[in-house]
Amino acid sequence: MNKLIPVFAIAFSALSGGVTAQEINGCGLSEADFTPALKKQMEGQWTIHLGPGERTAKVGTTVTSLPLPDGNSEIVPILLDEDRLIAHFSLLGDQELAPLGEDIKLEGVRGELARRPDVAANARVMLDHAGLGQVPACDPGDMLRIGFRRSLKSVSTGKENEFTYEIYLLNENLMGGMVKVDEGGGVYAQRLISLKKE
Repeated sequence: MNKLIPVFAIAFSALSGGVTAQEINGCGLSEADFTPALKKQMEGQWTIHLGPGERTAKVGTTVTSLPLPDGNSEIVPILLDEDRLIAHFSLLGDQELAPLGEDIKLEGVRGELARRPDVAANARVMLDHAGLGQVPACDPGDMLRIGFRRSLKSVSTGKENEFTYEIYLLNENLMGGMVKVDEGGGVYAQRLISLKKE
């Protein structure tokens, strides 16, 4: 049994891509760093909190937006299933968290709604510094971006809603980003989200 420990340590080191077992620095991580070892460190019970956002309706050239205050929180278990990182949401069920392609790119919440007096009112914000409880050392564009897209029929309207989660990995205990719910017909809602491991 003891002979296996050095082999495991070498294998873990090779898989980690420079990421230690104790601490992840999200700044500078790329899709190549999304290894089984990093995914393993992300396992656990996470609390996802819906931060501020806006609901937008586009009819022709008319655009109407209403602010959305902070929403609810939910416990989201994240587990490694073979080599897939799976998050379980109460509404959406099991979803694989994977690197996002350029075809999935949310626009961000306006600075004036995102509790960000340090940016212009119309600047687009991707991270909720207040919800995260810290200011990352780098911009979201320099972090590993993961998430998913999923369509689900609304119980109230019977229409398909498209959910898009865009999440940035800050460290092994903290993630942030956005969720967009597209209801179709030019109506959608966007919120900042923060995720903290229990």
